[in-house]
Amino acid sequence: MSSIESRADWRTPTVVLVASGMVLTLAMGVRHGFGLFLQPMSADLHWGRETFALAIAMQNLVWGAVQPFTGMIADRFGTARVVVAGTVLYVLGLVAMAHATSPLALMLSCGLLIGTGLSGLTYSVIAGALGHALGSHVSIRADVLANARYIVFGLLILLFLVKEPEGLVRLWQRLAAHLTRRAGGEVRNLEA
Repeated sequence: MSSIESRADWRTPTVVLVASGMVLTLAMGVRHGFGLFLQPMSADLHWGRETFALAIAMQNLVWGAVQPFTGMIADRFGTARVVVAGTVLYVLGLVAMAHATSPLALMLSCGLLIGTGLSGLTYSVIAGALGHALGSHVSIRADVLANARYIVFGLLILLFLVKEPEGLVRLWQRLAAHLTRRAGGEVRNLEA
């Protein structure tokens, strides 16, 4: 067995699917929670909501414009490198956003850095990794499963960290248990 084959042995469908779901959960879950920061940032920095909305709109435009290029880079140099680069840009954008004191700083951090980081952490890159690892006949089901979980888990994780109402905790526990059982069955089907 060559070193390349032994190194790739751990890349089972289960590992790829779980890792893809985790990347999407963390990247998109935090992004979907940005609306929670609108009022505190606007009040603290004396900005209107349009400043924050423009930064988020710029983020969406940058994310969409850069995504085809990050997909091509991932195909050429590997998904792991693109995910690491996307993570670095995303974290830099979050740190810069936390320290933004002007609308321009918010546009550059939340709009440009986070938008570019998201392009390396979301659909074009993750769907490609699922397709390479699982084959085209099962990658669509796996992609749907990974994407569905990030919406629920990511947003609930952020809400749980911001506020801890007892009802949310019970909902979280029931939902996590249900999706874990469901995902286990889907992964077994993918490996079969």
